Amino acid sequence: MQKEQLDAWLSIHDPALYRGPKGLHTAEFTDRLAAVAVAQGSVLAPSNAQLTGPQAAAALKADQQATAALNTAGGNTQDPKFLEQWKTDLVGGAVTLSEMARNAAGYQPQTLDNSGAQSAQYQQYLRNVGSCPLFILQMSDRQHYDRQSSDWNAAIDAIAAAFEGIASQDKDKIITGLKNLAKAASSKMSTTQTESVFAQNAMNVDGRVTLYLYNSNVSFVETSGKGYDCKQDTFDIVRLQLTFQSALWPQYCAAVAAKFHSSVDDWLSNNTTSTAGAQPIKALNT
Repeated sequence: MQKEQLDAWLSIHDPALYRGPKGLHTAEFTDRLAAVAVAQGSVLAPSNAQLTGPQAAAALKADQQATAALNTAGGNTQDPKFLEQWKTDLVGGAVTLSEMARNAAGYQPQTLDNSGAQSAQYQQYLRNVGSCPLFILQMSDRQHYDRQSSDWNAAIDAIAAAFEGIASQDKDKIITGLKNLAKAASSKMSTTQTESVFAQNAMNVDGRVTLYLYNSNVSFVETSGKGYDCKQDTFDIVRLQLTFQSALWPQYCAAVAAKFHSSVDDWLSNNTTSTAGAQPIKALNT
């Protein structure tokens, strides 16, 4: 990879170009994204994020140490002590680039009341992060699933099973996350039938750092006595896997830090839709 490639990507996706006071998107940028979403017929896109893998705990600790070093440096991302710590924070580097891509796309799934919590922005986020030179595309495909049951649990199990490369003990995290997506989406239903895009993300650490970005269109129908249920007989699971170029991170971390820094905790929070105020789904086992 040429440094010029990364410099160009960082310049295009610099959060300073899209964000106003207190880190919020400017009104002009938000209005433009809302107009695009309407033109594309966008639907709600709730999101869930998980940190998985046998080395997840160690990765989180390294990230917390780097964040502590940055705080000690008074937020100076070019402080030598911080950069020395951040060189070893591979997951922190990966989530920072992911957050830059998400911000540039205007995808804001923290609450479905956000105008940016829609599929148009999510698809742009996928394009943004997929173009980052510090990620290598490992897989991009679409799995077709023929459902044998109309209940939520069968659909959620099928989506979780599609996460190839995720340790079995972490599948429970994915299933919990998908159930939260269902709860978040159903909380916004104002008609008897609607559609949503479930975006389930996982940053997996198992000797390498891999970003899993999976999504699926899910339709809802209100069933008497059950609340909202999942109705379609078939659906597709779109899978994107990106491997972080960990060996290159020490060489380029200062250039990334000059533009932006994100912690793992921030990434988890910013990419997980709140279920505040949502009611349990009777048709979904919890």
